Amino acid sequence: MSNGEQQGRVYLAGAGPGALDLVTLRTRQLIGEADVLVYDYLCNPDMLQWARPGAEKIYAGKSGSSHTLTQDQINQLLVDRAQAGQQVVRLKGGDPYVFGRGGEEAQVLVRAGIPFEVVPGVTSAIAAPSYAGIPVTHRDCASTVTFVTGHEDPTKSDSAIDWAHLARLRGTKIFLMGVERLREIASRLMTEGADPATPVALVRWGTTARQESLEGTLADIADTVEARGFKPPAITVVGEVVKLRSELNWYEALPLFGQRVVITRTRVQASGLKKRLMRLGADVLEIPTIRIVPLALGEAELRKMETFSQHFDWLIFTSPNGVDLFFNEFFNLGLDIRVLGAVKLATVGPATAKKLKDFRLRVDVQPDIYTTEVLAETFTDEMIRSQRFCFPHGLRAEPLLANHLREKGGQVDEWILYDTQPETHDVSGSRARYLKEGAHWITFTSSSSAENWHALGLHPIEDVPNPKVVSMGPVTSATLRKLGYENFLESPVSTLDSLAATIRDSVAGKIGSIIPSMTLDELMDEGNTALAIGEMDEAAKYFQQAVELDPGYLDGWHALGMALYKLDRYEEAIAAGKRAAEIDINNQYVWSSLSLAYNANKQKAEAEAAGAKARIISWGGKIKPESAEGETPETPAS
Repeated sequence: MSNGEQQGRVYLAGAGPGALDLVTLRTRQLIGEADVLVYDYLCNPDMLQWARPGAEKIYAGKSGSSHTLTQDQINQLLVDRAQAGQQVVRLKGGDPYVFGRGGEEAQVLVRAGIPFEVVPGVTSAIAAPSYAGIPVTHRDCASTVTFVTGHEDPTKSDSAIDWAHLARLRGTKIFLMGVERLREIASRLMTEGADPATPVALVRWGTTARQESLEGTLADIADTVEARGFKPPAITVVGEVVKLRSELNWYEALPLFGQRVVITRTRVQASGLKKRLMRLGADVLEIPTIRIVPLALGEAELRKMETFSQHFDWLIFTSPNGVDLFFNEFFNLGLDIRVLGAVKLATVGPATAKKLKDFRLRVDVQPDIYTTEVLAETFTDEMIRSQRFCFPHGLRAEPLLANHLREKGGQVDEWILYDTQPETHDVSGSRARYLKEGAHWITFTSSSSAENWHALGLHPIEDVPNPKVVSMGPVTSATLRKLGYENFLESPVSTLDSLAATIRDSVAGKIGSIIPSMTLDELMDEGNTALAIGEMDEAAKYFQQAVELDPGYLDGWHALGMALYKLDRYEEAIAAGKRAAEIDINNQYVWSSLSLAYNANKQKAEAEAAGAKARIISWGGKIKPESAEGETPETPAS
């Protein structure tokens, strides 16, 4: 974002109260554009994942009397980086102008002549009580609300706070950062005339799954806090609105509130399960077990890249990772898109196509079902013969597509761009939290996630919860047993909904009920994701549920047939393919898939007949309904 001639700017941005989905759109946008991120103790570290590659992240947290950087050092840091032409986003918990010293930092920037922008945020003073079931105003008991700093010593003689006036106010009083001075605050309010029976509530880590709340009165709240060992960060609510908490406490009533759950899926896959668990109130630690490791291209590949259109007719991508890494190499050589010339582009699915669209590139070939098998079928013999293909992919990619192109007369260069290895980085701090705080549950959705987690050997410290294991399906359970796990739960159905429900029902002391089923699109998305990473058994289960939900769903039957084919369950694959052909007899890809399944099942005549139908359709012909069982199809007029 920065360059030698660009003027620097500082953005004082509110990072919200803690929940990631309460961050404003403007703040999220700025995080993705920043050269430098300066963030504090109360910022959710997960938002750092929105930063662009290469952005510098500087922790400037202050917790109580422990300061990573002093305020003067933070001020100077903002000025220095902006004067160097960088775009600096100063992330401050809540709102930068609500007890966040944002006004002081803005004054420093003005005196230094630095352009700045203030981005308001959702303050914890309102959000934390809301998540604890406390409205800060209510027409029956609170027509005013007052925000008060809890850092000031209430016993000092020259206080900036009018304690006598504050004690007499009938509305809601909210103290920020006042846990360590709570006894003095309560005592001063009562000394100035406040009723000792006035309700009080404290909310710690409000709006997050780590939220804790406790209640009392001005007379006893300090003793309650000490007895519970209640620590900052927390806000304190004083007033009659606290009584509404028993009726309005929606968040802490969620079925998995207070339960910490580890997800071991890859970052790409984790979001679906994470959303389901968070909707139930769980504290989710996302600890992926696999990461992408870029591999450098050789000199021969780099030379061809410089004159790409002279060497290739087609460029094929089967993952977004391949697109990213290919064009990283491409642009690092100082090349531009014109080097590609008239080369055609093929992708395995819409996520990969979207990556190319970001480079203003249009895809020429993309299958209806997002697998490499169907992509291979999409190419006719005429499209392949004597054509030159560049196929960048990962080290562990299956050879099917490249082999198919070669068998049909194509010339294929395979460029290995990356490998997958066990994940060792802890971007969000989830791994550190797990080791320090433990967890109540850990989920495994596939054999590979279980194997990679086991290889990491992560064990929390003593005296914190050790997680119970939950497996999604019998295949993963078998792997867990081989790894030495004996006592674990298995979801009755191999879906993310069932997995989440298993945890929910175990916490509630019951087993068996299932969260409402996934939609057709969700089932297909999960199935295609499982296909893409080679988890064929899981993919088949998702596709099976899709066709049970909609028996006339062509894409579901076709995808199920391909997954069963990959599992070497050829007769079942043929049955699924026949059902797809009944739904659409003139679908080229259905007949191509059937041909593959027949051939693998050693039914040569049927394989040839199905292949012939696929070719007729690709030439523009039509299959008569009665020809599905072997009659002569219509051919296009010559």
